Amino acid sequence: MARRFSKTNHTHPRHLRAAAFSAVAGLSLVAALAMPATALAAGGTSIDKNETVYVSADSSGNVRETTVRETLSNDGKAATLPDRSNLSDIRPSDDKQGFSTNADGSLSWTANGKTVSYSGRSDKPLPLAISVSYTLDGRPIEASELAGKSGHLVMRFDYRNESSATRSVQGSQRELFTPFAAITTVDLDEDVFHDVKLTNGRLISGDTPMAVGYALPGLQESLDLSRDQIELPEHFELEADVTNFRLGSVTTIVTPSLLSDLDTSKIDAGDNSETVDLLRSSMNQLVSGSDELAGALQRISDGSTALSRGVDVFRAEAGLLPQATGQLADGASSLAQGVGQARVGAESLAAGGQALSEGLGRLNGGVTGLQGAAGALGASLGDARDVLSRAQEQASSAKETAAEAADMATQVGKSAGDARAAATAAGDAAKSLDSSADALKAYASAQEGVQAQVSEAREALAGIDQTGMTDAQRQAVASALEKLNDAAGTASTVPQPEDVSAQVTKLEEKATSLSSAATSAQSIAQRSGAASAAADACGDLVAAARGSEEQATGLAGVAALAHQLDQGIVSIHGALGSAEDAGSLLGGAAASSAGAQQLAQALGQAASGAGELATGARRIDQGAGQLVGGIEQLQDGASALATGSSAAAVGSDQLTDGLRAFDEKAVSKMVEALDGSSMRKLVARLDAVSELADEYESFAGIAEGQHGTTKFVIRLDAIGD
Repeated sequence: MARRFSKTNHTHPRHLRAAAFSAVAGLSLVAALAMPATALAAGGTSIDKNETVYVSADSSGNVRETTVRETLSNDGKAATLPDRSNLSDIRPSDDKQGFSTNADGSLSWTANGKTVSYSGRSDKPLPLAISVSYTLDGRPIEASELAGKSGHLVMRFDYRNESSATRSVQGSQRELFTPFAAITTVDLDEDVFHDVKLTNGRLISGDTPMAVGYALPGLQESLDLSRDQIELPEHFELEADVTNFRLGSVTTIVTPSLLSDLDTSKIDAGDNSETVDLLRSSMNQLVSGSDELAGALQRISDGSTALSRGVDVFRAEAGLLPQATGQLADGASSLAQGVGQARVGAESLAAGGQALSEGLGRLNGGVTGLQGAAGALGASLGDARDVLSRAQEQASSAKETAAEAADMATQVGKSAGDARAAATAAGDAAKSLDSSADALKAYASAQEGVQAQVSEAREALAGIDQTGMTDAQRQAVASALEKLNDAAGTASTVPQPEDVSAQVTKLEEKATSLSSAATSAQSIAQRSGAASAAADACGDLVAAARGSEEQATGLAGVAALAHQLDQGIVSIHGALGSAEDAGSLLGGAAASSAGAQQLAQALGQAASGAGELATGARRIDQGAGQLVGGIEQLQDGASALATGSSAAAVGSDQLTDGLRAFDEKAVSKMVEALDGSSMRKLVARLDAVSELADEYESFAGIAEGQHGTTKFVIRLDAIGD
């Protein structure tokens, strides 16, 4: 489908006059947008406060949010600057600058010799309202329903001036409106818009075609101009065939500076001829320079449009910066907290390592003592085993002697010769009993030594400080102590040294009796009574031998005790073998404690550094927000510049095309229509309206005695984009 863009062709003189007004409006808007904070107001007054009001609205023009950015100039490098503002949530661009609120509600800013910039929010109604209506194929439609639709679309922008004041004009009180000029730009996607027609607007060609509309709401009424003479635009209308409709952001720039520097002193209200000559002379000058102006403004328009698009891309990328810096700030804060926690943990580790080292030192001392006691106990048990071995041999010999004594007793009565032999055997038995008595004495002594060593071992085990021991080490010590206790219990069932001593005494007595019997047996042949005594002695010998047998049984119990003690010593040595690692563990614990202390010191330094990092990250985060704010301001300014320059180009183009016709067809007729009284009335009203423009210096407030400039940037939501 071929695409054709067209515009409404105005040829009526009143439309030509409107075109001239449009050119002036566009030029004034460019001047207002380009004006720095230190520019001069009308009459050469310096500007103290430069204000831009950013308005976010839906696609129908309903205001959603209003943000105001203020700049206080400080040419004198003052330390403080006076101000007045009705904004809420005021935030300075420089963290080092702040303000205090005075008793009268005014503000005092800490400037530190610099310019002060800040932003805030406002819920104050705008002085100029925009209402956008949509019609598709002749039927009204809501903006929210337009996305993706196709058909014949009409978009109408109505501008309503809400700022007025009563002024005296030629002795009468008249309601006059602040002379706001509004210029709206709409990007036209060639895939969507076809056969575009505009009312009170102009199409601008380029990479992306643009529709520019303009309006001077309230000015016609303020000047009391007849619409038959001149019609000033108060609405902008765009008509087009659309396919799969979508619309990007729509921006409107509003400024009250259109007539703020108007000079009417040269208009002679009493002599129309001189006024006509003045107008014609001015028209000739305008015609001669209009071509150059149009070319220059078109170049400015093209460049500012490219700048606006570049800033849009920059803004889109910079929009990611606050999120990234916010994550950096959060991560730095988490790092600082984590390092602080690690430092506390390292200090606890160092303290625990020191306590472990001290506990292992005590364990190492206890292990050394236990090793000595276990060694002594092992040596004593070795001696006891030797004594028990000899005692068992003597007991076995005594058992054999008892058997022989029994046989001898059986034969003693048979013959004296046998008695003599028995006497000899009894003598040998007596010697054997003496040896058994010696063995039993040695056993008693060994048993006393074993019991003493067992007691010492038990005390050594019970006295060990188990603080800092592992579970395995505690279990080994407990097992060794349990076996020693079991061994002590078994020893209690074995004949005690005093019992053994009694048996030794009996053996000695029997041995003496047996020796006497042997002597008597030598005369047994002469006396039969001696044989009977020998028989009795042999009986006693048998009894003594049986006692020796009982002692042998006791010795077997002692041997069992020795075996149990051996096992206990082996267990103790096993435990001590594990505890020997305590020395290495002690050294490791000391090294760990020292390392933990160094780690704690290093983490302390890291915590300090992490804190500084977190502080710096927060500053970066705040700076990123300010940067994005500045980029948004740059974006809005670039968009406003593109809009204003486009409008100026439109106006200058219209001016170039229409000035000659305006000169020939309009000037004379207008002057003829305005007789002396009408001209005086027009001049008086122009003066009053110009004063209103000069008085509108701020939307959010300005300090008494200061001068300011303000402009509004109103953005409507996109549709389906």
